[in-house]
Amino acid sequence: MIWLILTILLWSLTPAISTIALSELDPLQLMFYRNIVGTLTLFSILFFRGKFGKTWIGRKEIKKLLLIGAIGVFLHYIFLFSSFKYAPASQANMINYLWPIFLVLLSVPLLNQKISKINFVAIALSFFGAAIVFSGGLLSGKDIFGYSLALIAALFWALFSVLGKTVKTDGITAVFIYFISGTVLTVPAVLIFSEIVVPVKLTTIISILILGMLCNSLSFVC
Repeated sequence: MIWLILTILLWSLTPAISTIALSELDPLQLMFYRNIVGTLTLFSILFFRGKFGKTWIGRKEIKKLLLIGAIGVFLHYIFLFSSFKYAPASQANMINYLWPIFLVLLSVPLLNQKISKINFVAIALSFFGAAIVFSGGLLSGKDIFGYSLALIAALFWALFSVLGKTVKTDGITAVFIYFISGTVLTVPAVLIFSEIVVPVKLTTIISILILGMLCNSLSFVC
């Protein structure tokens, strides 16, 4: 329970910290720096725990891990950070937290799990709550684009979580490979669709470190 509470606390920092960094950087630039910091953090954790280089991973499993990393560390966070740019971060994050509901739905075709009647009721209530948040942007004509991005981010995270259940590799090692995948994909993306900008604001640099070291890497370990 302590690990769970720590995870929730770390994840809850993401919207506010991301918004600070996005005042100077665009979503791809933030992804670029965050992924580098996250990868180095996970490498350090594996090294100090004595696990680095001691786990044999087959070629087929590595391909699966790289694909899952592309979905969870690359695609999910591009849409999530972009949603924070185009909508109020707290409300966009509420839409993003439809991912547990999508996880349940995706578990049916991908993991052959069954949904009980009470789960259907819970899913309906969750979508109703999200619709209230979503309709605010729809009726006012504002923030609808950001909310839509958050909804797509939720779908990617749910898919990431479902596929992660099929992984046999040690958890921290798997997350390290996820981040390698996300970092490798972010480099050409930022070069093609954006540019590498060196952050100059102290608040931006601190935000990148918090996101990379705590919110988006140590939280996986917790």
